[in-house]
Amino acid sequence: MFAGRIILVAFLISFVAAFPMAALAKLGRIRTIRALMLVAAVASAYCIAAGIFLSADWQDPFATATTDELTRGAVSSGGRGGIIILVIRYWPLALIAFGSYFGLHQVQALRAFSKRKDHPSTVPGPN
Repeated sequence: MFAGRIILVAFLISFVAAFPMAALAKLGRIRTIRALMLVAAVASAYCIAAGIFLSADWQDPFATATTDELTRGAVSSGGRGGIIILVIRYWPLALIAFGSYFGLHQVQALRAFSKRKDHPSTVPGPN
């Protein structure tokens, strides 16, 4: 039901969306920021749903690995291999955690933008 490529795209969208939002905020593009926040929020919700779905039947890919193989993998890449092994081992929970964190960040940013003084709905226009 949840394709790996779509999960990857949703994860990257929810992770990378904060950088264009900061640049657009300086330009005052409120509508574009809201649209980007909506897309990022949907991507975060997709990550959470995919994590919940995957956690139902997730099998540890390292279940048959020996201790020596895991330690060699953990010390590879300058010691960052252990974090990668943990993320792969607990991928559904990592999806839920990352999606929740980025989704919470996007909701807080959306609330902050709706309370701004220079928001177009609060600025009096030429009537």
